[in-house]
Amino acid sequence: MFSTSSQRKFWTFSDENELGRHREKHNLNFISKHGQHIDEYQRPVEGFLIDIKTRCNLANPERLRTGIDEFLEKVFLTDACLLYAPSQIALAAVLHAASKEQENLDSYVTDMLFRDAGPDKLAILIEAVRKIRSMVKMVESPARERVRVIEKKLDRCRNQENNPDSEIYKRRVREALDEDDIPHGAGRMSLDTSGVSQMLSPSAS
Repeated sequence: MFSTSSQRKFWTFSDENELGRHREKHNLNFISKHGQHIDEYQRPVEGFLIDIKTRCNLANPERLRTGIDEFLEKVFLTDACLLYAPSQIALAAVLHAASKEQENLDSYVTDMLFRDAGPDKLAILIEAVRKIRSMVKMVESPARERVRVIEKKLDRCRNQENNPDSEIYKRRVREALDEDDIPHGAGRMSLDTSGVSQMLSPSAS
């Protein structure tokens, strides 16, 4: 599969020298953009270390999943979805979850993820994320017991004909499927044969 995939040209090299040239090129690009405050002896590896360390810390997505889910549940209780882009809300959720796990992704976001965004766009993004997190922080989640009571009331008020779990809904689906199985001309055929039956009846002779 790999030999015929579109990724082959990106991950196949003629020899180790070609791979080394690519590595040196990208390392120099990183140094030129982010190496002002890095010691000259650390520059060749610092860029790779930052990226690898961050990726390793986030290698287990289940660590952040709980925090992300909790954040997104609270987001829907605010006006954030009407004011900010989904990508900004998603980033705020990830940063919130990472913060709960004692991980700081600020440098990764600013120096790696959005390093080409420019100071103006980066400032707008940072401000958007800050406001989204503030909005979520102000939300007070209702007690679970109160939520259960409300859910029971709503379930009693629900139109069971539109509830996929109700017997009424399932019966309507079965009836619709049964109707689809009947040939389209069956109705007309019964009307046509009724006339023939009358002609063959004893009273017609």
